[in-house]
Amino acid sequence: MNLDKINELFIRLKNKDLTAFDEFYNLTNKYIFYNIVKIVDDFADAEDILQDTYLYFLKKVHSISASSSPIGYLLITAKHKSIDFMRKRKRVINDEEYINFHYFEEFEPIKEDVFLKIKDLLPKDELEIVILHVINQMTFKEIALLNNIPLGTVLWKYNKTIKYLKEELNIDDYR
Repeated sequence: MNLDKINELFIRLKNKDLTAFDEFYNLTNKYIFYNIVKIVDDFADAEDILQDTYLYFLKKVHSISASSSPIGYLLITAKHKSIDFMRKRKRVINDEEYINFHYFEEFEPIKEDVFLKIKDLLPKDELEIVILHVINQMTFKEIALLNNIPLGTVLWKYNKTIKYLKEELNIDDYR
C-alpha cells in the first residue's frame, strides 16, 4: 500500500479533482472491502457497503482535514456502515468480530488458540498494532500514519507488547 500516493490523491480529491478517484479507489478498495467482509461475512453485502462507504467519502471529502488519514477515515466509515447494516439485520457483533475487523484474508491467519490468549492479555490499542504488523504486514510507519500517532510510540508499544507476550505465553512464533 503506497500511503504517499494515496495521500497525494486524497489532496487532489479535496481540491475537487475527481479524475484522481479511480486511482485512489484502486489503491484502497481491497483493504476496505476485506475489512467489511470480516464484519458482514457476505461478499455481496460487503460490495454494497463498500460503494456506500466511497459515496459517503466523496460527499464529505472537502470537510475532511488534510492532515487526516484517508485510509483511517474510510475504515471508520466502513466499520460504522457495516455495524449499521448488521443492526438492521438484528445481529449482535461480538468482540471477536470487532477485533477481526483489521484482518486480511490474503495473509496467513494467526493460530486461533494463540489469538484468543493474546486478545485477553492485551489492551485494544496494543492488540491492533500487533495485528496490523503481524497479520496485515503493515510497516510501523504505515501503522503510525493510519492511527495518527508518532512512529516512536508505535515501535515502543509493539516491542513492549512482543516482549510481554514472549514472557507471558512462553512462545516465539505468533503465526
